Amino acid sequence: MSSLLKKTIAFSTGTLLSRILGFGREIMFTYFLGASLVSDIFFATFRIPNFLRKLLAEGTLSFAYINIFSRLEKEEGSEEALKLSSAFLNFIFLITFLLFILVFLFSDQIIRVVLIGFEGNKLEIASYYLRWLFPFIILISLSSVFAGFLNIKGAFLIPAASSGFLNISLITGVLLFKSENIFSMGKVFGISVLLAGLLQFIMVMLFSFKKGFRYYFILNHTGLRRMLFFFIPGTFAMAITQMNVLVDGIFASYLPTGGISWLNYGNRLMQFPLGLFGIAISTVMTPEFAKDNDKERANLKLCKAFRMNSVLIIPCMIGLMIFSEEIVSLIFFRGEFDYKDVLETSKTLFYYSSGLWFYAAVKIMMPMFYSQNRVKIPVFSALFSLIVNSILNFILIKYYQASGLALATAISALLNFMLLRFFSGNAGVRFEFIFKMTTITIILTTMLILLKQFNIFFIMITSVILYMILLKVFKLEEFDDLIRFFNKKRA
Repeated sequence: MSSLLKKTIAFSTGTLLSRILGFGREIMFTYFLGASLVSDIFFATFRIPNFLRKLLAEGTLSFAYINIFSRLEKEEGSEEALKLSSAFLNFIFLITFLLFILVFLFSDQIIRVVLIGFEGNKLEIASYYLRWLFPFIILISLSSVFAGFLNIKGAFLIPAASSGFLNISLITGVLLFKSENIFSMGKVFGISVLLAGLLQFIMVMLFSFKKGFRYYFILNHTGLRRMLFFFIPGTFAMAITQMNVLVDGIFASYLPTGGISWLNYGNRLMQFPLGLFGIAISTVMTPEFAKDNDKERANLKLCKAFRMNSVLIIPCMIGLMIFSEEIVSLIFFRGEFDYKDVLETSKTLFYYSSGLWFYAAVKIMMPMFYSQNRVKIPVFSALFSLIVNSILNFILIKYYQASGLALATAISALLNFMLLRFFSGNAGVRFEFIFKMTTITIILTTMLILLKQFNIFFIMITSVILYMILLKVFKLEEFDDLIRFFNKKRA
């Protein structure tokens, strides 16, 4: 069985646990809060610490850490690599703590810039929520350092599963302490995410020490300086990529009440297969590229990752698009979430899902460019994507409201992928594979449309069986890898 598939499934298993809890969280949110002012403000303000977390601990700096740790361990031994880890951990703590102080002092000004469409009481509430939610970034960023260490050591299940604490904590907080007072709900959200961050931090820290992590009280290390040198141009690329999230948030702040929530719920549903497969493949490939940055071998690895991405992601993309309304209705249509919310959320899900393969492909390609110090390419590509996304947001929000922002995101992801693919070298997937997957996609799409009148659970079971038969008939090697994996588990 392919090592890529084995590691991807290990990561996906942990992610699956977290995503199932995530669905529970969203179901609970829609039931008690619906698409309301409270949910809009929570989702809008929580984007800010998430943006900085992805920019710092889970962005270019994380790629640099994995890269330099792998080389340092190989060249100078595990002790020096572990000292680098401690220096990185201390650096992240200092940076995030300073950010927390700044956000606490200037939350009003930050909200006015990031959520420019908010006015009056809405602006005041968002500022209050941000103060409560932002401490989360300290613990979750420290957790990301340990998660990176575990990934280097080949452990993917625990870091993926540990993110489930956020969902458990929010579910518990809203169920037990839901209040009609909108400010009180800000405290509930803030305490819930802080507790989740603490639990996640403890879990990955304990497993890291079990895998050989050792802490040194050290702030300066040559490896850290190399990381920061790599980080400056790389962060510019990541910042531009993540700016798409903030740009979407700025435009979304002008939507009527419920618009931000529709976008969030649609995006969460699309994120399920993306996290389960696309991000899993990307996470597994990051240390692979870091340990061996030979361009020829990297291209072969990238080609294999593209194939796996296609086999796992395409059926999910088709299903989410064809059954967007049925899926949203099945999961969310209850409590405060009415039929209008179902229709609007299903539109955002449809358009987000149309770019699903490209979101995953971009995430898979980024570590390769970073490992080869070709950072200018993702910078240029991300900048182009940001400009396109901003222009399309401005145009499409006028005609399609929230779903227009989702469509703009999908189109910009497509263009981002095309540019990265152009500069990636000769990592071409063979025409034979493309032809087979295209044929399989057409057959599967046709069958799903014909089956649309049946029960959704019957359709899911039938489509999985049909898809596996098609993979077998067209003799794709990924089918054999899947069969070997499940046979091994059953034995």
